[in-house]
Amino acid sequence: VIIFSALLTALTMSVSSNFLHAGRNFAALRAIRHFSSSRVTRNKLQLDDLLIDAKNIGADYDTMTKDTRPGAYVQKVNRQGAPLSGEIEPPELLDPTYRSKAGFLSTFGDWLASEVVRWTGNDLAGFSTIEFMKKLGAYKEKEVTFKFRSIGLDPAAMEAQRAKLKKIAEEKFAAISKDGKPEIHVFMTGAAGFIGQDFCQRVSTDDTVKSVTGVVLKEELGGLPMDKWTTLFLDRLDIPRSVHSKYSFIIGDCEKPLLGMKPEDIEKLKPKITHFAHLAASVSFEDPYNFMYGKNVLATQYALEVAQMMQDAPGSPFVNGIFTETCYIHGRRRPHISKESDLLFPNDYYSNYYELTKALADVIAMEACYQKGLRVIGCCPAIVIGNSINGNNHGDRKVINAAVNAFGRIYDELGKLPQPAKWIAYRAVLAFPGSPTFTMNLSPVDRIVDGIQGALKNPKATGERVHLGSGGINASLITKIYADEIGINVRYVNGVIHRIVRRRVLKVMFNMMGLKKLYSRLEVLFNIFAGYAEWGQPNHELGNDVRLLGMNPKRPNLEHVTRLMCRHNMYVQNWGQVRDRDELARREKIWKAFVADLEKKTGKKFGDIDPEAFKKAVKEAKLF
Repeated sequence: VIIFSALLTALTMSVSSNFLHAGRNFAALRAIRHFSSSRVTRNKLQLDDLLIDAKNIGADYDTMTKDTRPGAYVQKVNRQGAPLSGEIEPPELLDPTYRSKAGFLSTFGDWLASEVVRWTGNDLAGFSTIEFMKKLGAYKEKEVTFKFRSIGLDPAAMEAQRAKLKKIAEEKFAAISKDGKPEIHVFMTGAAGFIGQDFCQRVSTDDTVKSVTGVVLKEELGGLPMDKWTTLFLDRLDIPRSVHSKYSFIIGDCEKPLLGMKPEDIEKLKPKITHFAHLAASVSFEDPYNFMYGKNVLATQYALEVAQMMQDAPGSPFVNGIFTETCYIHGRRRPHISKESDLLFPNDYYSNYYELTKALADVIAMEACYQKGLRVIGCCPAIVIGNSINGNNHGDRKVINAAVNAFGRIYDELGKLPQPAKWIAYRAVLAFPGSPTFTMNLSPVDRIVDGIQGALKNPKATGERVHLGSGGINASLITKIYADEIGINVRYVNGVIHRIVRRRVLKVMFNMMGLKKLYSRLEVLFNIFAGYAEWGQPNHELGNDVRLLGMNPKRPNLEHVTRLMCRHNMYVQNWGQVRDRDELARREKIWKAFVADLEKKTGKKFGDIDPEAFKKAVKEAKLF
């Protein structure tokens, strides 16, 4: 097998060297696509896109200022750590550039490491294989690497600053408490987002949260007056009208100074707000750097400035700010554990611009904390999915929900094909590039909101970074769940062979069968998720959530919540095809009641109910 694959690799490289040069890694393909245009047409990746030489691309970055380029946050250094001059372009920070390739041997080394992991089921064996191939000259370590800019304080000074800020936060928290019970007034961004909506639902029953003020885009209102939109928004979330008075919203834009609000709006908030929760973000693995920079870095910068204004106001009751990033800010530090206390530039770089821009946002948040004295808690969620009770997700169609929806729709479309096209397409589609050993760090949205609530009430977490995760779910369990719940039997093929041979063959084959639309969905899956299905995924440290935020040490059962995601997306979202917000809200209310009733009848938790028994119950209930 080794000899055959080596010959196949060599043959493919000889006839397609240009393709290989640009397409050795899925992240490289994404980098080239995004680098060439900030207005990428989604779901349409042409073969010509793969043949572009990255050195000749860059017009999209001509409009970038000094402060928006990665060099404002990341420093280029040599292997000894000495700083180097020269501009840093965003694609340099994505994972295909972490080592120089050396032709055939490096490609063979990548393939061999993947196969060794497949044979042994052990990622460490893959790392050992890479090290062995390095000794044979397969990989040449690059002379250039990167590190985040320094905060400018030594560890002792940082610890002293953190202790000082914690003490002040605890004093402020005590000042807003009566008889040991706090009176919390929250200002938030991202209220209409996935986590934001769940947060709004949760605090409706929290009597310590006296008010919630949110900033929303004008476009969110859909032409409605603010009071009518507020009522509609809260009704969709099934929040009782008796507590609607707790909520108020202001038109703004997180990508503008003062978050797009008027100065007088902020002046009114200063004497009232005790906590600032910055939940707004763009969670996209496909969008270009400029777009993601605005949504994740610039928005965080403006949120920090507003939080500082609130904190510094005379007589302010401000306790602290809660800034959400992602535990993937650590990138790919394989095989190292990504610690909560550190943010080091990853040795295997970043998989996409979402991870990169959230890391840059974390850098400026911690700088605001240690340099300017802003009391900040960094909450870093894992990949967020629907809640752990019934899977409701407010219609979210991103990240892992996008994958499940794509698989579901592809499976439905395959069922309509005549034979033998159905058999051929089925075998091709369900062989996914990746490793059967990969793990994915998921967490239900209610666990994330538990963390944010904990941050509101635990000022001792000030100055700390907290990973909000539930641990990893492995590939074998994911494939079993997909088989049980959707009916698809996903298997994993070597990513190297897929990159250099299989991908091109699939495109030609699907075009010949007239299945271009189906292939475009498959292509999106490959572009977004192949990097997360490789072996050697990051391992995120957990513990601050329990130690600092007082969260339940019993973490959610990821098998159960993944099953809930599949069931919810199949019946409530119809694999992402139900998008009307009112209809989604109606369906989620019905689904919530159905799940509660089914659990009562069976005496089992929703995730424990047998898939066939569940499908039978849904059919009998005639929900939608």
